[in-house]
Amino acid sequence: MRQVVAAIDAVDLVVLDAVEAYGLRGILEYMGLRVNWLPIGRPQHLIEALGNQESAAPHVIVCCHGDKRGIVLEKLGPEVTRDEPSTDRLTPDLARRYVRLPGRVVIATGCDTGCTDMGQAFVEGGCDAYIAPDGYPGDALFFLHCLYHDLVRGESLVMAFERARDHDDNTRLFRLHSRAQAVGSRAAGARKRDDAAGVNGTGSRRYGRGGHMGHMSPTS
Repeated sequence: MRQVVAAIDAVDLVVLDAVEAYGLRGILEYMGLRVNWLPIGRPQHLIEALGNQESAAPHVIVCCHGDKRGIVLEKLGPEVTRDEPSTDRLTPDLARRYVRLPGRVVIATGCDTGCTDMGQAFVEGGCDAYIAPDGYPGDALFFLHCLYHDLVRGESLVMAFERARDHDDNTRLFRLHSRAQAVGSRAAGARKRDDAAGVNGTGSRRYGRGGHMGHMSPTS
């Protein structure tokens, strides 16, 4: 798998869980990273943060809560969200609609936000990688501390992720979904389809012994 190398000096911190975000901000700034604080008060704010192509920060961290439906949002009344989606979750379907972060690495801390469907949604939105827990970790901050400890020292994202994930049962809940994985999966799927159809690597159909199709009745 291609190594996603992290040249990182700044992160965009999307704040849905302020307590966790304040703790993480202190850790990242202590490591010398610039933290762009992006508080979320309504769905439109999150849509703007996940479609912000002007930021130069290579990483986007979403401090949030989550469940099997998606990233939890505060439910607001229709008079507040009249001109924007009225929803209490960012689901994988909504992520596919709104995420536009080409070349960025996105990390979500919310429980169950690392499922395959959500990971694919962020990768389809242009992300190089999406990292989140597929389950209920007890301490996402510990995983992030370990991850960025290696990243700021120039380690590749894949290696830093594997090291951070290897500490205990909680950290092992985190999953890495990457564009490289998606491309590899599509290529493997295409090869399987070609094999099933009897097509070789040159695009020609494979035939029986001697390379002939066998007897065919002449057609007019």
